[in-house]
Amino acid sequence: MGRSTPLISRRFFVLPFALPLAVSAAALLAACGGGGDEGGAAPQAAASTASPGMGAGTGTAAQASTAVPGAPSPATTTARACYTVTGNAAAPVTGAIGVLPARGTGVSGYRVLDDARSAGLCYANYRREQVGLPPLTARDALGTSAQNHTAYMLASQTLTHDETSGAPGFTGATANGRIQAVYPTSATAEVVATGNRWTSAAGANLSMTPKDALVVDLINAPFHRAALLGSYGSAGSGFAESVGAGSNGGTSASYYQTIDLADASKGGADNLMVAYPYDGQADVPASWVNNESPNPAPAYAGQTIGYPVTLQAIDTALAFNADTFTITDAQGRNVPCEKVDARTAGMSGAARGLAMCTPTAPLASGTRYSVTVTGTLGGQGVNLNWSFTTL
Repeated sequence: MGRSTPLISRRFFVLPFALPLAVSAAALLAACGGGGDEGGAAPQAAASTASPGMGAGTGTAAQASTAVPGAPSPATTTARACYTVTGNAAAPVTGAIGVLPARGTGVSGYRVLDDARSAGLCYANYRREQVGLPPLTARDALGTSAQNHTAYMLASQTLTHDETSGAPGFTGATANGRIQAVYPTSATAEVVATGNRWTSAAGANLSMTPKDALVVDLINAPFHRAALLGSYGSAGSGFAESVGAGSNGGTSASYYQTIDLADASKGGADNLMVAYPYDGQADVPASWVNNESPNPAPAYAGQTIGYPVTLQAIDTALAFNADTFTITDAQGRNVPCEKVDARTAGMSGAARGLAMCTPTAPLASGTRYSVTVTGTLGGQGVNLNWSFTTL
């Protein structure tokens, strides 16, 4: 029998960090959870007082002479359009708490799609299927909601989940309200991202590349990752960019992307948990720039540190306490990392059903690391082990 949960609201902000682009660049990210009534399938509430701003260090704010709001192309791009799935998923563990079996290399051949709306959502599905989750089904109505809000952010040059009535492009004050207006659903969430670039060359082509860049950044940030790997069944993507003369000469560009999530849908049994990096993953970045809010390692805010490791419950209504969360290198040496779970001060909502450990220094390249997590999930013992390898 399903259990009722209250409407929820989640906000995460990520401050500027570099996109992998050969010009001055910066990106910001934010995530917001909406409502749910499907027994804890959606992430729980968390409020952040952080105020995001356009990327520092770019030397200019974009002043567009050309705006590309993103064509309202159909949102129903085939989930596997950018990758191939072969073989069958491994049988899950029954009874005891276990890690959701990853499909890993059974999900391969990834390529970046040419359209940023489709590319971002397809990248999220690529990672979902690798960890063993079903892909998100693209819905035209959710694509409309996401695209409308993305156009609003471009017009205001502000990364936000909220809209102001009367402002250009206004379609609804909150993410949950906008989604429910076009797609009534049991649970909602929204992740948004922005990036900007600047070059001293006038008239440069600064259209965003690669087209999946902003969603790659979302997956790398642990709290945003948890939303995209969460228990949702449907999604829609929006993208908009503005390219033009910069205020101090040259060319500047700004990019915005929204993914709206809906439909509470568990990707596995309640005794299973989602690990990322997943067991056997071999393309893990060695480092990550820590500018997320809520911050997973506040003492290292703004610094380049190790890649965050996360473990999240399929059913976030079950209390997850990670008593120990250790990462060891190939020689068995402990990697210092900052552990966060729902008991961490100020994280009872943001980390509900979620635990993470963020290494305090970059990991070594080309190295195998092992992870061990012990604790309880819904009162049942947790003792999980898996490994991954850095690039």
